[in-house]
Amino acid sequence: MFRINANLSMVKKLCSWPPSLLNKASKSISTVQLSHAEYLPKSGWEKDRVPLVILHGLCGSKNNWHIISKKLAQRLNRPVLAVDARNHGDSDHAPSMQYREMAQDVVAHLDELCIPRAHILGHSMGGRTVMALALLQPELVESLIVEDSTPNWPSGVGSIIRNYLEVMKAVDMSLLDGSVASLRKRAIDQLESVEKNMGIRAFLAQNIVADKDNPSSAVWRLNLDAIYDSLDDIVSWDSSLAGLQYTGPSCFIGGAKSVHQPTGEFSQEQKDNVALYFTSPQYHIIQDAGHWVHSEQPQRFMDCVQAFLNGL
Repeated sequence: MFRINANLSMVKKLCSWPPSLLNKASKSISTVQLSHAEYLPKSGWEKDRVPLVILHGLCGSKNNWHIISKKLAQRLNRPVLAVDARNHGDSDHAPSMQYREMAQDVVAHLDELCIPRAHILGHSMGGRTVMALALLQPELVESLIVEDSTPNWPSGVGSIIRNYLEVMKAVDMSLLDGSVASLRKRAIDQLESVEKNMGIRAFLAQNIVADKDNPSSAVWRLNLDAIYDSLDDIVSWDSSLAGLQYTGPSCFIGGAKSVHQPTGEFSQEQKDNVALYFTSPQYHIIQDAGHWVHSEQPQRFMDCVQAFLNGL
């Protein structure tokens, strides 16, 4: 069973927990309304089955996780929620993208859904968001799964992403022939000046959608200005989290061909950095996978997630 945000009333009917139990911290942080897609196992939504919440990476969306989420819901026999981050997908926009803010967005969304605890999985930027969430409000996190991300990112990532964003902002969004597909093709061609990998260019261009208010143009469903202005925060670890620790179970999954693991393994420096914040980490490297492990090796990725959760 698959729904997009239409499940709110159903979940609340099943809920017996007091409202606002989750949103007790960081009251000063302004949150935005998030969008999510929900995937239910055949048994439906059962309160004793802690859900898995998935957060995508930068310039992604919940749609990228549709197939994986659908399969994981059945394999794990638990609800799976794929969530759009602020300034992405169908979620609301905001000018800032600090990890404390994005973590609190998720807290507020879980509060709205009346979910007191969840297994949390995040990829890349989403991985850092779930790490921040686990550190700031560990009582909400049943377990933590981080895909191809650690507190310390490789140098140079910010400049690569900035080049992408500058080209994306310069794309003429007019629908010259009335076709969004043609416009995406033009964007893909323009992005070739800064990225040779066709898959990455297509991944970025899929964020072009029809403008509901103007049939002769399209829009980026990404808030490109906010992402561009917040890029330093996105590619940096929040130093204010120093001293916090999450003592629950955590699993770090990396791609052997990812720029985040240039030696094909998690480096000792990465492990030492992770150990400052997470006391019980497991590490798994998936061969023949780059940064998008869940997309490049979906079966192995799901096997890893299922083995970790079943072992708790």
